[in-house]
Parts: sequence; structure tokens; C-alpha cells
Amino acid sequence: MARERKTTSKIKIYAPELLHSEAEVIKWYMPVIDALLRLDGEASKKDAINKVIELNKVTSEELSRTIKSGESALIRRIEFARNDLRVEGFIDGTVRGIWKLTELGKRIIITEDLAGKIRAKSIRISGILRKNKKLIEPLPIPQIDLSAYYLFRNSKQSYNQVIDEQAVKAERDADEGLLNDLAESAVLVASKPLQYNTLPKRRSDPIELHGRMTYPRSKTTAINALSWANYCCEIDSAHSTFLRRNSTCQYTEPHHLVLMAYQSQFEVSLDVEENIVSLCCSCHKQIHYGADSERLLQQLFLEREERLISVGIIITMKQLLSMYALCDNLDQ
Repeated sequence: MARERKTTSKIKIYAPELLHSEAEVIKWYMPVIDALLRLDGEASKKDAINKVIELNKVTSEELSRTIKSGESALIRRIEFARNDLRVEGFIDGTVRGIWKLTELGKRIIITEDLAGKIRAKSIRISGILRKNKKLIEPLPIPQIDLSAYYLFRNSKQSYNQVIDEQAVKAERDADEGLLNDLAESAVLVASKPLQYNTLPKRRSDPIELHGRMTYPRSKTTAINALSWANYCCEIDSAHSTFLRRNSTCQYTEPHHLVLMAYQSQFEVSLDVEENIVSLCCSCHKQIHYGADSERLLQQLFLEREERLISVGIIITMKQLLSMYALCDNLDQ
């Protein structure tokens, strides 16, 4: 009796959720958009991926990790991210081999809540495709409106100087409160793996502090930022400091590079690891009160600019210096 031969379907199903975790796809949404913005809005698939790799300083080791097909796992994640953005209408998929931002894509800031919705929508569509792969009729693709979660960037945005001394005092009190909370903490260990989110967060609602409204600081976020810097000063890791009480960690202080006093002028949160630098006491005081603070800020900004962009904090060097009263023109 002839043995029945088993056949396997050659139909390839686009099912990103089966190959990679949601987080590993979501993390590439904003890097893909930012890479295309740097390429004047469109580029070949190869050029777009290379730009993402360049801007995010992807190592050869990361690129060498492959999936069963032999393809780079990281590049596949970038491709999946691009597909999700196409489905949502942020990327034009009409020309094969070309990645092109739509007008909507050029303005969108993808926050954590929007990213989760986009990924869930993509997974749902993939499920429908798998179940209906033999149908000839058009697939019943769900119409899911995510526009309520949209947050837009404004390339011409400017930031007004904070001239209300009481408001500035409230922000400094909040910063001091964060330092005190950290000083009293027995454990200073990062709560998640040592990597940046690359996704914007919506700002929190303001709270009242000493009769003034201010924006809350997350102790966990600050600890993550300090831990990711290995409790070293990011101006110069050789700067001497001391050990924290009841801890093996060096004492450094978290500093919001884009000042929290300006949070009301940003739709995205400034209290994110990408905007928090680890500084020794001396450098922290010098940035606020010392001479030559402009040089320190320029160094930190150049090192952090890509990370700030990835979380929707769009700002120029001049605008940053203006926030520290080191430059008059906020619009450039």
C-alpha cells in the first residue's frame, strides 16, 4: 500500500505576532518614521533600513542574529514595524520597494498607548488573513479607528520662557523631593532591562505641591536612568563621587535635560529615561548655577538628541539653552 504523502501549504502568512513579541516590533515604530523623515520622507527599502540601523547604532552582533529562514531577526522586526505603520496609514505602500511617509505619518508621534493599539490591530488583521486564506471574496478586514489616540508633532513649535518665579520654585521643590526620595531608598536597581523604550509617553496630569501645580516625577524612572548610566556622571564617568548609604551604588543625581518646568508646553512626557541624565553633584550644580554650563548642556544634548526625538521630545539646541536662560531666541 502506497504511503500517503503529506503536503504542506506554500502560502506565506504575514503573522508578525508569531515570530516576535509585540515589544520587539513596537520599539521600531518611531525609529522607522524618524529615519524616513531624515530621508526627506521616502526612500528605497534598503536605504530606509540602513538609515534606521545607522541612527540607532545597531551593532553587527545584533544584525547577525537570525530567524529560521536565515534572515536577520532585527531587520524582520523593522519590516514588521513598517507594515504596521502602513496598515495604519502612516506609510504609503502603493509603490513596491519604496517606503514613503504619508502626510499623516510626517506629523504623527506614536505614544505607548497608540503603539499598543496599532500592534493589536495588526495582530487581529493577521488572524483574519490566516483564517480566510482560501477565500476568493475580499477579506473582512476590520475597520478600527485609532485616531482618538493620535498625537502630532509641530515642526514650528516654540517654547515660551518660564518667567513665573513661583512656578520655577515649585518645580525645584519637586526636583528636590525626588532627590530626597532617592536618598531614602534602600534599593536602587533598574526595574526593567537596560534598553530605552523609543516610544513617547503622554504627559501625566499635574499635581498640587505647596500650593502650586507641578508635574509628578517617577522615582522608578529616575532609578532606571541612573542605573542605565551605571551610576556614573554622564559629563565624565571619571568624576569622583561617593557610595550611597546602605548601597554599593555611587551617588549620582538624576537631571531632566529638558526641564520639567516646561512640561505644560509638551504633549509628551518629559519624565522619561531618555530625558534624564545621571550627574555627579558638582556637574548638577554647575548646570544650574555655574559658569560654562552651556558647554555641559551642549555635550549632553548632542549625546541625547536621537533619544529625545525617539520619545517625541522635538527641540533644538537653541531652544534648550533658552530654557536655562543661556540664549534669547526660542524659535530657532
